[in-house]
Amino acid sequence: MCGSLSGQDFHVALVQKVLDRLGLSVDHLKCGIHPPSHRPTAQALAQAGLKPTPMHNNCAGKHVAMLALCVHHGWPVDNYPDPQHPVQQLVLDTIAQVTGVPREQITVAIDGL
Repeated sequence: MCGSLSGQDFHVALVQKVLDRLGLSVDHLKCGIHPPSHRPTAQALAQAGLKPTPMHNNCAGKHVAMLALCVHHGWPVDNYPDPQHPVQQLVLDTIAQVTGVPREQITVAIDGL
């Protein structure tokens, strides 16, 4: 489960399926909103008079994976993007372990900012 999704209907359906299994909703996704990068999907949304949701975000897969980790570990889900949140610390530790770069040398930023 990772980015980059293009916001197509099957991507949105899969993200929704994972959220449903976690007992969460689209409101829990903190990845922001932008139109689907898949132009036909973006055009179809606009023509239907619908607006994109966080599930159309190209990083929705990564974010729903972080939410799944939170639920699995019993961590709070509301502030999961915070760099001090346990899920972010786990991600940082994992990146450090996989790359061999000390975590203190890894630049941290908030996705989308």
